[in-house]
Amino acid sequence: MEYNIQDKTITDLRTDLDNGVVTSEELFNESVDLANKFQADYNAFVTILSKYKMKKKKDKDKRRTE
Repeated sequence: MEYNIQDKTITDLRTDLDNGVVTSEELFNESVDLANKFQADYNAFVTILSKYKMKKKKDKDKRRTE
């Protein structure tokens, strides 16, 4: 599922996360994709740790559904 975060507020994102509309993994993936997309133009990030953080997001999703 592709989840567009660009037009949502933090409150919207939290509500969608709490209601199961999106998982933290999906939010994370969308955020990393956008960071990578705009990095060359804006150089806004020192390091993007996508693989490192993915395990933590999957663990949080698992705990949330238990």
